[in-house]
Amino acid sequence: MSDVQTVKSGKVVAPTKFDKFRDNLQARAREVSRDKARGSEIVRGQAEKILAAQTVDEIMAADEGGTVSGLDFVDVPFQALGYELGESNDDFSSDLDVYANLRAVVIESSGDYSPGDEIIVNVGGTLVVTKLEALRAADAFPINLVIKKYGRVLKLRLAGERAIPGTTA
Repeated sequence: MSDVQTVKSGKVVAPTKFDKFRDNLQARAREVSRDKARGSEIVRGQAEKILAAQTVDEIMAADEGGTVSGLDFVDVPFQALGYELGESNDDFSSDLDVYANLRAVVIESSGDYSPGDEIIVNVGGTLVVTKLEALRAADAFPINLVIKKYGRVLKLRLAGERAIPGTTA
């Protein structure tokens, strides 16, 4: 996108911070998507886990990859170690057209998760990805977080933080 954008009415408007932010994220996600070695690393890592497994259950679970949807990780306190961007497809589009694979370590027992579990959390919500970018820019990783759900919207909160009474965010 250029610094000036022409709209149908003929008026010239400067792109917003959000427009520039989205364009930057999309360019970075395209770079990650072009990295063929990344997929090979994942497969090699899973093969190593299979070869190190001692029981049938461990062998069968070794290639699961530990990836979950952010929707399935709501209210699970975790330490966020960082993330990688990916390009969204038509099935999972957001305002940003990218998603993040968030590297997380569970810090409290919750449902099927135990402390120390290493999980990749796939999140694409605009507010979640925007907060991840702001945290990256602030050099805040690692940081203890939790995903909260407000209606249909997912938001990141500091682990242990409560919503302010009278608000939905």
